[in-house]
Amino acid sequence: MSLVLFVQKDKILVNLDRNISFLLAGIAGYVDAYGYITIKTYLSFMSGNTTQLGFSIVQGSLTATLATFTSIISFFTGIFLGNILIQINSEKLKWISLAPTVFLLTIYLFLANFLKPSTELSIVLLSLSMGFMNTAVSKVGSQSVNPDFVTGTLNSMAQHLAFAVKKKYPEDSLGDWDTHLTRFTMLLKIWFCFLSGSAISTLISPELNSFTIVIPSMVLLTIGIYRYR
Repeated sequence: MSLVLFVQKDKILVNLDRNISFLLAGIAGYVDAYGYITIKTYLSFMSGNTTQLGFSIVQGSLTATLATFTSIISFFTGIFLGNILIQINSEKLKWISLAPTVFLLTIYLFLANFLKPSTELSIVLLSLSMGFMNTAVSKVGSQSVNPDFVTGTLNSMAQHLAFAVKKKYPEDSLGDWDTHLTRFTMLLKIWFCFLSGSAISTLISPELNSFTIVIPSMVLLTIGIYRYR
């Protein structure tokens, strides 16, 4: 009986983390599209920024070089600090990695509407916030996830689909429900949520301008209160 309850509890926690990862992927795509539309810089897509950095260096574009380099460093710093905070308060303050994200987005909202910050400061605040958010969910069950790393998600999807075709079972499976096919489906949904977030942001950013960031801020605040209360 206790084993059944343990498995059921494990499945509930996996489902909760999975749903949160969907929301985080949508927010990552949403903020990324907002950054590209407003300041012509990706805020969480560091593969694209790294490519752009190399291109802008060779082209001698100081403005583009500074913007992409700032985004990369800020994103990296957010992940670094987020992981340190999680290690310090892994049990007592499980919401800690989302708190700085909401805080930084709120600061950006205030500055964008009242003080008109420079492009570089906007990039620092938004990319730093995405770096922190990146640490909120690193695993769903035994599956490593990264809501804003689309290349890695597609790679894992292809691997799980190949194993599913061969009818293999994950060695680290948590139960009969945790198969390669279910992991593929979950990652496919993460990818779709990123895509959807990007599309929604593209549709509403021209109308809402900086207030576009209110939506991810409120969603993250709700997640933090619900998940880590």
